[in-house]
Amino acid sequence: MMICKAMKRISILIILGSLLNVATFSHSKEVPFTQGDRNRLIRLETKIEEMDKRIEMGQISLQRQIDDTRNSLQKQIDDLKTFMLWGFGILFGGMGILIGFVIWDRRTALAPASLSYCS
Repeated sequence: MMICKAMKRISILIILGSLLNVATFSHSKEVPFTQGDRNRLIRLETKIEEMDKRIEMGQISLQRQIDDTRNSLQKQIDDLKTFMLWGFGILFGGMGILIGFVIWDRRTALAPASLSYCS
C-alpha cells in the first residue's frame, strides 16, 4: 500500500516535471529584431523626449504662475495689515482725544460751580 502511494507520487512528479520542461522549451524561441522595430523604437524615444520637454516647460510655467499668485496675495495681505494698523491708530487716537475733551469740559463746566461754592 505504501509502495503504491510512493510510486504514484513519483510518477506524478515525473509527469509534472516533463510538462514544465516542454513548456519552457516551447517559449524559448528567439524573436528576430528587425530594422522596422529599430526605427519604431527610435521614433518612440524622440516622442518621449518631446513629451518630457513639454512637461518641463509646463512645470516651469506653472511654477511661475504660482509664484506670481503668491506675490500678489502677499501684497494684498500687507496692504490689509497696513489698512488695519491705520484704522486702529485713528480709532484709538480719536478715543484719546474724546477722553481729553471730556476731562477738559468737566473742568470748565465745574469751574464756575466750584468758585461759587467756595466763595
